[in-house]
Amino acid sequence: MKIVYDSKEISKILSSMIKRYEKYYILTAWASGEHTAFNDLIKNKNKIQKMVVGTEFYQTNPNFIKEFINSKNVKFIIKA
Repeated sequence: MKIVYDSKEISKILSSMIKRYEKYYILTAWASGEHTAFNDLIKNKNKIQKMVVGTEFYQTNPNFIKEFINSKNVKFIIKA
């Protein structure tokens, strides 16, 4: 297992994985809408089997929410 802290490195790894695999499941505390991995995710939406995205502290980028809000495979967790 490799732990990655650098946001540029995370984006690079995610982009590589998004392009490489035919199906993926993603669970994340929040999501950005301004990096290469986001653009690759949009291009490969059909590969998303299930994605759960948190919105705690309003960290999830509005562009990300706008892009995936109507997806049946993406669920946003909103803390009440």
